[in-house]
Amino acid sequence: MNLTATKRGAILKSGSEEVIFASKRNKVILRDGIVEKHYSSPEAAGYEADSLKLLRVAGLNVPKLIGHDGCVLKMLYLPGEALPDLINRLEAMTSCVPADDEYLRAMDAEHIYVMDAEHFRVADAIIDWLDNYYHIVDYKQTCIIRGDVNGRNFLWDGVRCWGVDFEERVTGEREEDIGRFIAFVETYDPPGTAIKIAFMERFINKAVQTFDADPVRITYYRELELEDMKIRRVKVLSNPLNPVKLADPHSP
Repeated sequence: MNLTATKRGAILKSGSEEVIFASKRNKVILRDGIVEKHYSSPEAAGYEADSLKLLRVAGLNVPKLIGHDGCVLKMLYLPGEALPDLINRLEAMTSCVPADDEYLRAMDAEHIYVMDAEHFRVADAIIDWLDNYYHIVDYKQTCIIRGDVNGRNFLWDGVRCWGVDFEERVTGEREEDIGRFIAFVETYDPPGTAIKIAFMERFINKAVQTFDADPVRITYYRELELEDMKIRRVKVLSNPLNPVKLADPHSP
């Protein structure tokens, strides 16, 4: 069977309409516009089903649940770009400017900081999504946070942000979500680009303005996640049974 890599961490089976999404915890398959997610336990499936119902009824942009049977959920597929794919696209557009054309380079660099640039709109939309999420789960009383803030769990459809994957209940500080999210963005390859830096600055400022996030705590959790990434990479590389030579630092 031939497999072809596609966007959003997916694998397409040649000669079929079936797409398998990369997932370490579960088996996730797309067939005819329906996502089937197979969990290791009915409890895990039940938690995500309950979360999707709660969040969607409250008006948050999450997948529509259309079926739940034991360890399997069925949801409508959400078209859109995962955050890493979006950033890659925007950076590819930036890199199209000839390296020896200083005027165009300067114009392009200036555009990165235009207030309505797409990456700024996405940063604002994700913070607004998180703010709504915290209100729905009653963060001030429950301390429930998003937890799994890998960039691939946020999709952009050109207008709105959508959240996916709600597999476990996580409690903590909102700053943990922001700091760990920033660490993910910061280390997407290639790291330290102008678009990434501008996106991160906008994201942090928006979080501070929207729900009074503490920049010091954000920095603490960012650094903590960067250290966790290093530990995960070492574990994978030191495992003689693992054929992967370069570990994905963003994998939990």
